[in-house]
Amino acid sequence: MTTIGITTSQNFDSNNLVKLVEKFGAKHELLSLNTNIENSTIEGLILTGSISIDGQEKKNDFEINALDYAYQHKIPVLAIGNGMIVMNLNAGGTFSDVSHDHFTDNQNESSFHRIFISPGSKLASIVGAGGFVRVNSRHQIGILESDKSSKLLSSAWSLEDGVIEAVQHSTYTTAFGVQFLPDTRLEIPPHFDRLFENLIYDINHTT
Repeated sequence: MTTIGITTSQNFDSNNLVKLVEKFGAKHELLSLNTNIENSTIEGLILTGSISIDGQEKKNDFEINALDYAYQHKIPVLAIGNGMIVMNLNAGGTFSDVSHDHFTDNQNESSFHRIFISPGSKLASIVGAGGFVRVNSRHQIGILESDKSSKLLSSAWSLEDGVIEAVQHSTYTTAFGVQFLPDTRLEIPPHFDRLFENLIYDINHTT
């Protein structure tokens, strides 16, 4: 059975991600600061950005190293939430503060806004359509076009302010990230479950 690694911290609830991984026939391995990634047997990686990003130095060593490991071993990656920001940091990009429209005062509650998914992008092909869609949001930092690494391709944007909502890697074609939280049930259109199905498809079709 396929094993998906999920990066996690004490303050991060991974239950929804575990259920989605299991839904599509895989098992999971939780990856924390205590994990030696070199000893891992993971075949796919879900990068959550839950192991705190250092806002001053703009780095996250554990998850950046986990990404390097995935790239070196041709392991497909799905980065969600702040995991997408870590993906950009790994590629040499940075991030910016975003407006209060992207988060609420209660960190356990979501804000909502509309995004535009570029037709023809990998995200559009995975979920079945491009265009406009309403998604959830809990992030106080984000990626603007000026922050984005040249190694990443933007595929979705917030309508209100142009904050990037999805990226794909130009070199590692099975590395993909979304800023919203597709694992938060009832807050996101159900066809976004296909992100997890696609991760497992990529694992089974990567040589």
